[in-house]
Amino acid sequence: MFEIPTFETYTDEKFKYQIDIPSTFKSQPNTTKEDKQYVALDKRATIKICARYFDKDIPTEFSLKEYIKMYENGTIFYKDDRMEKEHWYAISMKIANVYRYKKCIITSENTIVYVELVFPEDQGEIYNNVYDYTTHIEKSFKTYRG
Repeated sequence: MFEIPTFETYTDEKFKYQIDIPSTFKSQPNTTKEDKQYVALDKRATIKICARYFDKDIPTEFSLKEYIKMYENGTIFYKDDRMEKEHWYAISMKIANVYRYKKCIITSENTIVYVELVFPEDQGEIYNNVYDYTTHIEKSFKTYRG
């Protein structure tokens, strides 16, 4: 019988966002203070969170156009370009038997943050159908004013 997974809410006071992380994902050593990475217990799926301050131009790694170009051979399943009006976008694609789900938000005070869930195609049933991890994580990922 299937059990609904449990999640732990991570809150970042510096960049003013929060997100639910599945309890079956464990935190990994960070490459920078702004980046967070979590890996599933089976080490096949990851959640990456990146945050940056910016002056006037959005950093390249957060640009929707650059992201699409970087994965131009992928199949885009969902694209919601709301960056200009609502200050966020979400995109999903499949590249070489790997699913990538990314949501990017511009927060207050010239801050930008994204979350990306990546898992192999053969785990699509687990992350999209048995329990919809992608929707849960995407909806939980939000900014707040401190």
